[in-house]
Amino acid sequence: LYVRRSLSSYVNFADWFQYTKEGFSFFEGYFAYPYPFSKYDQIIVPEFNFGAMENVGAVTFSERFVSRSPMTRAQKENLSDVILHEMAHMWFGNLVTMKWWNGLWLNESFATYMASLAQERGSQFSETWESFFEKMKQWAYSEDSFQTNHAIETKVANTEEAFTQFDGITYGKGASVLKQLVFFIGDDTFQKGVQNYLKRYAFSNSTLKDFLVELELAGGISLRKWSKDWLESKGTNEIEFFSECSDGFLKWKIIQSANGEGNRYRDHKLNIGLYKINSPENESASTLPKLNYDSFSLVYAGRMTHFVEKVPFCPDFVLVNADDQDFVTWKWTDVKIDKLKYILQNDTDSFRKLILWSNFADQMELGKVSFDEFYNVAKDILPKEENTKIKKWILSQITADKGYSYFVSRFWLSDDKKIKDLESLSNFLWESLLSEKASTDAQRYWFTAYVDSSYVIKDQERLMEVLNGKISIPGLKIDQDLRWVMLGKLSSLGFSNNEFETLIQKEKINDPSSRGINAAYSIEASSPKDSAKSKWFHIILEPKKSEYSTSTLRIVSY
Repeated sequence: LYVRRSLSSYVNFADWFQYTKEGFSFFEGYFAYPYPFSKYDQIIVPEFNFGAMENVGAVTFSERFVSRSPMTRAQKENLSDVILHEMAHMWFGNLVTMKWWNGLWLNESFATYMASLAQERGSQFSETWESFFEKMKQWAYSEDSFQTNHAIETKVANTEEAFTQFDGITYGKGASVLKQLVFFIGDDTFQKGVQNYLKRYAFSNSTLKDFLVELELAGGISLRKWSKDWLESKGTNEIEFFSECSDGFLKWKIIQSANGEGNRYRDHKLNIGLYKINSPENESASTLPKLNYDSFSLVYAGRMTHFVEKVPFCPDFVLVNADDQDFVTWKWTDVKIDKLKYILQNDTDSFRKLILWSNFADQMELGKVSFDEFYNVAKDILPKEENTKIKKWILSQITADKGYSYFVSRFWLSDDKKIKDLESLSNFLWESLLSEKASTDAQRYWFTAYVDSSYVIKDQERLMEVLNGKISIPGLKIDQDLRWVMLGKLSSLGFSNNEFETLIQKEKINDPSSRGINAAYSIEASSPKDSAKSKWFHIILEPKKSEYSTSTLRIVSY
């Protein structure tokens, strides 16, 4: 494991080696093929323009994976995921290599899927599929909704064009579709097909057809239609689920849509989750668990699929795609916020809750629920939520300063209403922060959420008081990187006085590292002043004429 000396004290090599050993143990067993090369180096490279890259026997990593702050569990999980992703390429990408760039998606999708599988079966990060859902899956849905979307398997004319394929469809959607495929054909069939594929094409080049043939032989099935539907056409299906229940029989119907040019109806398989609420107001239910849960699998295709299913109880709430096996968006037909809230408060399964929260948030974009309805439920539940991952995710949905968040939605209102709501939001976040257990990941998430959504003058002045030491939060270390984040937020809001400018100069002296230099550039570029915006805009437009590295310009652009 290589890193430049100035960052070496921040590298927890024990974690790096543990995640690496776990990867070798899992992959050699799963692939039934020993690691095919004579060495394995991991090199943390200054000014590296990608996240990480799998060279034969030597993986290069960006210095972004070195944290100068204590790493949260989420950061460690992400590091493990990246290490495993690149290691999977030693077999799928290096032992067997794609014949041309149209096969890039399979290399990347496969490594993305396999990294999560390796974490699930061979690491401490059993929550890996929750992380896959909240990051890779949502990235895929987002990029597949744009007019610039494309099929997973697509023609690539030349190497320059290949760079346009490194996106959420190649990584996120491709991996999600592989997860759906495994659910269709079964784990054992998929593993056997992969093993045969690696043995047959070891130290040679292959195509998608070669890969699918091995899966077909392993399972005795045809995947030609599946490939045409899922890999060679673009777009995401949207479904509506209708049901009625009586005497233990659920009559259900799924309506599938294929909106957008090039989209089509596909064959899907998913799980339907059923919730029965044992209301506390019902005395006869007092001895029962607060929720009963059951599920069943179904396959649907075409415009409409319907069936009658025998169920153990008639549900009060139905969760579509309950275990996130399908790649599809679900548009609610019946908004039951009170029942949803009760389930979010009482379900003990963190993955189901995360899926429910995500579906709830999706309905804001679909216009089925308002931002205020989402925020009010989140505000009631957040302080009591014990799962840190869910808490972090909900905070991002209400405080992110981009996308479809509650914070952003306030800027669509009148100035008076906007300021009133933002003051209320910041008060809620600050009070919750002070009530959170000290020295925990959750405490740090509350604080970063507060910083992200700071806007009114009172919040700006409070951030300055934290920076200059007039306010301290027990258990929360305001480290150097967090100081840069706070200064960047203040700069973006146009905050400026002598104390602020002096503090920036002080931080430059305290942190002369490349990370500190780039942070200072970013603070300058984030200022709303015309002079700052004009300067950096022209530099970014003509990067080859500038003195700045690609790494610096990426940070400034973000």
